Amino acid sequence: QGGPGRRLGALAPFVLLGAAYLAWYGRAGYGAAGSQLYLLPAEDPAGFLAAAVGQRIPRLVTGLLANTVPELDPFGRWASWTPAGLNGLSWAVTGLGTLALLPLCLQHPVCRFLALAALATLLPLCASPPDGRHLLLPSVGTSYLLAAFAVRGLARGLDWWRQHRAGGAPGWPSPALLAGTVLAVGVVLVHGLHAPQAAWADIARYQRATQRLQRLPLEAAMPEGPAAERSRVLLLNSPGDLSSTYFGVIRAGLGHPWPGGLWPLSTVVAPHRLTVTGSHSLRLTVPAPGFLGTRWAARLFRRQRPLPPGTVIRRGALEVTIAGVAGVEVHAIEARIDKPLTDPDVWLLAWDGTRWQRITPPAPGETVVLTGS
Repeated sequence: QGGPGRRLGALAPFVLLGAAYLAWYGRAGYGAAGSQLYLLPAEDPAGFLAAAVGQRIPRLVTGLLANTVPELDPFGRWASWTPAGLNGLSWAVTGLGTLALLPLCLQHPVCRFLALAALATLLPLCASPPDGRHLLLPSVGTSYLLAAFAVRGLARGLDWWRQHRAGGAPGWPSPALLAGTVLAVGVVLVHGLHAPQAAWADIARYQRATQRLQRLPLEAAMPEGPAAERSRVLLLNSPGDLSSTYFGVIRAGLGHPWPGGLWPLSTVVAPHRLTVTGSHSLRLTVPAPGFLGTRWAARLFRRQRPLPPGTVIRRGALEVTIAGVAGVEVHAIEARIDKPLTDPDVWLLAWDGTRWQRITPPAPGETVVLTGS
């Protein structure tokens, strides 16, 4: 209610609170830097805006309207689609939905308010890649909006049918009436019939994925008891899922001791060449597209920021040096720890296709191939 000045004044407290929170958030050291997975407006305004408008908002709107988010999700539903294809599909669904819902929003203030509120909640969600779980809050608004659209479309279609049966309507409905009725039926089928079935299927898929994610770290050969606190554990290769990334968290959450050092070195699903380069160091070499070319790694890091040879990354007692680069692809790394590789407290774990097994380090200068199968 009221003019533009009064409306903007009502937003002022929220803007001030948001600005204060963002200022504290950054000063406290929270945030994301150099990540492709998380984009913060304060860190990269242009990149955030481009990702939000060009990709993430259309995909989230598609999820709200069609009950599926076009994204390379863990179940591979869209694995055969290219990014351009996913964007094209998202924009097509978003455009069609806007054309269909705009008259309803212009006519009814409640629908207009809920539609704008749903869109406003999508903006902060664009800080991370689109996902179905992001739709919980915006779907509060779009659920009412889609229900109103379906009721109006079906009611108009039924009115025309009654008039047609009574002889008071022409032989065919107008294109606008026919399109509205067909879309209303589609909304009922997608959200009334398909959505509940898809939800149960997704729950079952997530349960299976969670069971696998928990099982693999628990089945790995690991030090237990007091020896775990002294140990240094290096995961040399990976089964290609998130289990290596969350390896330590999963084990600790289920009551297992956290090692003195635990470092996943690779998420690449390909043969790894392992070479011992010194008493405390080893080299891992992988084929193209390199360590940062996997789907998971590419979502975490921005490959447009190449790591030149000689770049050193330190994590506690681990020191990793970029040892081989081709363009922006990192093909070789050298890892060095604070204990000799032959120390009984050093555990080199290699994925053999079924579980992580402890392996004996090869002799200095010798190379072995970790096939992962």
